[in-house]
Order: sequence, then C-alpha cells, then structure tokens
Amino acid sequence: MTSSPLPPDADERVRALDTTRSFLVQAPAGAGKTELLVRRYLRLLAEATEPEEILAVTFTRKAAAEMQRRVIQALSADVSGHNGEGEGGSPAIRALVAAVRARDAERGWQLSGHPARLRISTIDAHNAALARSAPVSAGSSVLRPITAEPERLYRLAARGTLRLLADPERPGPAVAALLRHLDNQPSRAEELLARLLARRDQWLPFVGAGLEPAGARRELEASLARLVERELGRVETLIPTSLLAEVTEIGHASAINQELDLSAGRTGSLGERARWWGFTAGLFLTKEGGWRKTFNKNQGFPADQKDLKSHAQQVLGALGQIGGLLEALGTVQGLPAPHYSAAQWNALEALLTLLPYAAAELKLACAAEGETDYAEVAVEARAALGDDAVPSELALRVDWRLRHLLLDEFQDTSEAQYALLRALTRGWVQGDGRTLFLVGDPMQSIYRFRQAEVRLFLDVRDHGLPGVELEFVRLRANFRSVPALVGWANATFHKIFPLHDDLVSSAIAFTASEATRQGSTAGTTGVSIHSSAWDDLSGEAAGVLRVVQDALAQSPGDSIGILVRSRGHAAHIVAALRAAGIELAATDLVELGRTALAGDLLAIMRALLHAGDRLAWIAVLRSPVCGLLLADLDGLCSSEDPREIFERVSDDAQLAR
Repeated sequence: MTSSPLPPDADERVRALDTTRSFLVQAPAGAGKTELLVRRYLRLLAEATEPEEILAVTFTRKAAAEMQRRVIQALSADVSGHNGEGEGGSPAIRALVAAVRARDAERGWQLSGHPARLRISTIDAHNAALARSAPVSAGSSVLRPITAEPERLYRLAARGTLRLLADPERPGPAVAALLRHLDNQPSRAEELLARLLARRDQWLPFVGAGLEPAGARRELEASLARLVERELGRVETLIPTSLLAEVTEIGHASAINQELDLSAGRTGSLGERARWWGFTAGLFLTKEGGWRKTFNKNQGFPADQKDLKSHAQQVLGALGQIGGLLEALGTVQGLPAPHYSAAQWNALEALLTLLPYAAAELKLACAAEGETDYAEVAVEARAALGDDAVPSELALRVDWRLRHLLLDEFQDTSEAQYALLRALTRGWVQGDGRTLFLVGDPMQSIYRFRQAEVRLFLDVRDHGLPGVELEFVRLRANFRSVPALVGWANATFHKIFPLHDDLVSSAIAFTASEATRQGSTAGTTGVSIHSSAWDDLSGEAAGVLRVVQDALAQSPGDSIGILVRSRGHAAHIVAALRAAGIELAATDLVELGRTALAGDLLAIMRALLHAGDRLAWIAVLRSPVCGLLLADLDGLCSSEDPREIFERVSDDAQLAR
C-alpha cells in the first residue's frame, strides 16, 4: 500500500498548526481551508485549559454547522471514516483526536455529552451573544426578533426623517435642501436615506464624531483628491515619456481647434489636470469605451489639417499597444472633480446633518414594530465592549476568557466586522500566549454588496493588527479539481486579474494553484465555452440542452450541475430540459406545489375529502395512478348518467370482478 504524495505546500500547512504563533492564511478554492481550520482547532483544544477559550467564527450558519460537524465527527469513536478535504482520515488527524480525548479525560470536559462547549458560531450569533451579555440599559435591540424585511423598517425611518421638514430648527432646512437637490421628489429622498440606513454601520462612527462641516469638507475633498491623483498618475505612468509629449501636443491642438481653454494642461492644478485628461481620454476613446477608429472635425481635426490628423492616428496606434491603458483612460474619463461645487456641498452637508436623525428615527421604528436588524445588534455588540480608552467590564471578561480566535472567510470582512475583531483583540500583547488565525482568499471576495472590504485582507497582510504579530501563509494545493481544470483557471484568470495588489481600489493579483488530484491533461482543457447573444434566451436554452444531452450520452450515470445568474434567468432553461424529458431538481427555482407529483397528490387528497369533486376525480383518473386515456375520460364524462364519477367508477370496478 502506497501513501498519497504530500501536497506542494505541505511545509506551510504544518507551520500553520503552530499554536504559539498567529497566522493569516490565504487559501484559494479547493485548498482544504476547512480541513486546516479543523486541524488548528483540534490542536488548540488538545492544549486548552477549557474549551471555551477557543472561538471559531464563520460568516454563515451553513459554514459554522459544517465546521462543527467535522470537529464532532473527528472526535467520534470511528475517526477512520473522517472525510475531510486534503488529508482527511490520516494518521495526523488520529493523533490530534487522541490528544484531545486525553485532554478531555484529564480535565473532565465530557465533550461527547456536551458538544455545546465547542464555541463555533457565526459573526451575527457572536454579536447577539455579546449584546445579550451587556446590561439592558446598554440597548435592548437584541431582545427583539430579527426582521425578515429590514427594507420596510428603513423606509419607515426615512419617511419619519423627511417629516422633519416641518421642524423650523436644524432638521427642517436640511430636509428642504436635500429635496431641492433631488428635484423635490420625496420618493428619491426616501430611497436614498433607506439605502444609507442599510449601511449605517459604515458612517455612524464618523457622522457621530462631532466633526464640523468645514472639517468634514476638507477630509472628504482630500479623499477625492487622493483618488483622482492616483488615477491620473496611473495613466501618466503607463504612457512612455516620449509618447506622452506627443499626446499632450495633439490634445492641445484639438482643444485649440474646438476653442476650449485647456492651456494649463498636465502642468496645472489637480482639477485642471483632471479636466485635461478627461478631455484627452474622450479624444482617443469612443462613447462605448473602445479605441477610436478615426478622427474628424468633431474631435478637433478639420479636413485642412491632414498632418495633425495623420499624427494623431499614429499616436492612437501606439497607445493601443499599451496593456491596461484602455481601462485606465476609461476610468480617467469618468473621474469626478477633486472638489465639490457649492450646490454639491450644500446637498452633502444637508445629508450629513440628517443622517443622525435618520438613525434615531430607525431606532423609534424598530421599537414601534418590535423588531431589529443585524446591523443594530452588531452596533450594540461593539458598544458593549466599550472603546480603547475605557473598555467595558464585558470586554475585560471576554479578554480574560478568550485565548484563541479563528476567523474564516476573512476576505469578506466589512468595516464593522473588522472593528469587532479589533475590539476582541484590543488587550492582546505579543508573547502572552493568545493567537489569532485568519483564513480567506481575496480572489474569492464576492460580498461587496454586503459591505465586504477585501482591502482589509491586504492591509492586515502587509501591516498586521495592533498587539498581534501575524505570519502570512499562502496555500497552493488544489484538492478539488482535476489538473486540466486547474491549468485552465490559472491560464485564464492570470490575464483577467490585475498584475499587482492595490489597497486603494481593492485590486487583487491572481495567485496560481497546483492540482493534486490525478487526471489526464491530454487532449482536453477541462473547459469549453459556448457563447450566445445576451438577449437570446431561447438560443441559450437550446445550447445548454445540447451540452446536457451530450454529457448524458457520454456518462449516463453522472449528475450535472447548471449555475445561473438568478432564479428568473433559469426559467427558460428549466422549460427546455423538461420539454426534452430530462429529469431535474431545480432547488429554489421550481415551487414544490407546482410540480406534477404535487399536483397528482393534491388531486387525490381533494377526491378523498370530497367524493363529488368532479375535477379532482378526472385529474386522478388521468394521472399515472390510473392512466386513463383522453378518449376514455371523454366517454366517461360525456355520458348522461347522473351519478358522480366516483360512483360510476366504483360500480364498473365491481362489475369487472
């Protein structure tokens, strides 16, 4: 019997299990990160004084349940059946389990009978636990159920904020200013405030800091200026110096021909530079964002200036050869001015004034409706821990009890969740025996719509956390996919992802994986692309059907998965597969009550409950239960016999005996 070869990152995986050090682990898809988390958790458990010293936090209930299942399964009597990714069921796992069992017996934990002592939960559940541990005077939102429709509460609060228009004091003029900016459309103002309330965990710490309007404007405009300067510098760096001089010459000539005052050009202030580059980008790009094919008088190249036009054409060709320049110019073309106009600042100042009132109105709406949302519970949880200057008694108790923290999917951490992490590790000192273990993959960050900030992963990787010295570990092995698929992903995504990480724009460079599964790479890339027009739904469904039929013809016993953008987008594909007689299970796409089986069962139930239900009996007789032909049903129903259908069927059945 031969042992499986070690993965290419075996040394990094062993190093990540050192319970005396803290780590940030980048684990790409298929790298077995859950297995690594379980191993780390077991190693810590084998050394802990109490199980509650270790806290493992995930983002979803499903992920928390999966990790807890793996830990409990590993601690069960039969560890040989442990089936984790990577090296599940190996001697290393058995050694860890034996050590945990010995510690369990020594300390009298009785984990087999009390698995709840294993602290594995979601971030939301941990927030709720912290908020519940605080005095009721600190906030009572956690005592209310989480609403299933938070948007309704946000809109109620937004309407309450807009009703402050009648207040002659500070809120009233601010509401009026916001409505003027939005063309006096209350629905737009309500929508804006509701969307901001959904993200209040991001702005509450800043809006409530008491910053004066002048100071707020300076800080906001400084942020704008940094973004504009960065994008302008990016373009100017991409274009070689000699070519940049020619671009400048052509841009000035075009501006003069169009009677535009852009004389300051690239040497002026930041605002003048941004205006000049926006004009120049529009000179070389089409409205659709592609390279322009030719120039005419509309771009400032009249017919009598053929030399200028020819020169511009040559420069355009040279620019088209520079990788990344098309996207950079497109970004520059849409840059805002690095400062606010008077009208813009008046609207923004009004909004900054109204946001604290909107947050207060939301608290009133939640109290009136007897509900709350996750964001409010998170706010109360962080408040329950106090701040750096004055930590609460709860924070001191948590700090004393918590020795090891493991956090999964760190790439999808939001600012609010990052603040919680900082609060939980606030009192940590290097060398005090406490450890932090963060796992994630910035290439898989998909929760930007939930305020996830992948730049936090990069920032922690490069600068660490206060009081915690983190070692960075990058895993490379892919246990999930065959070599052909891994090779295709490496070759394809290397071209799509940016070349370098960027904290400002949250740009992530691609990191290649190495396949560990056996599989032939001869004659296949592992991926085939079948294209269709975006709006050709029937053509797309037909293409999917052909692929499915070909796959079933080659491997009749295999299962096939189909991923779609949304539930609505799957309707035409489901219809095509059903029309072709292909069985499918469309989870959350097809309502159970609308399936043929559910319809037959419902017809049988109705027929049994009410013998005179004519339609129900016809459906039962036509269903696979009886299978009467339409001709038989027609003869049965068109008869002038006054008896009910079930009576005639019963009599006919008795005669047949």
